[in-house]
Amino acid sequence: MQIPKIDFNSLPLTRWFPGHMNKATRKINEVLKVIDLVVEVCDARIPGSSRNPAFDHLFERKTRFVVFNKADLADPAVTGLWKAWYERRGIRVAPVSAITGKGVVSMLITDLCVFDVAEGGGLVLRELHPGVTVETVRAKTGCDFKLALR
Repeated sequence: MQIPKIDFNSLPLTRWFPGHMNKATRKINEVLKVIDLVVEVCDARIPGSSRNPAFDHLFERKTRFVVFNKADLADPAVTGLWKAWYERRGIRVAPVSAITGKGVVSMLITDLCVFDVAEGGGLVLRELHPGVTVETVRAKTGCDFKLALR
């Protein structure tokens, strides 16, 4: 017995689009009215197929930021090609690893100072805001950090 092939792209959405996806799309359209930025998370190993292509139309009038999670497991050269593809379309991309933290946060700006997040973990105090001392930062944050003041 041969399984029939169906071209889902040729069918009206109401005939094949699962109910939960229709409901989610309606909810997204409602929420989009009050947001300025859309953050889309894709699998860095398969960024073309780990996302919903309908998002391109849904988000076309919004600023978009795409996160390629699991970048530590993906081929860096291929990730770079995908990143360039998105950026040519005006979409910023950040390859990250939620497990290792790489690419997630590189800088913390507080009302006291600016920290760099060191490769492999830890904080480096880079800049103090006017009138703030290193001692004040230590007392108020309670965290360990290295100094690299400019």
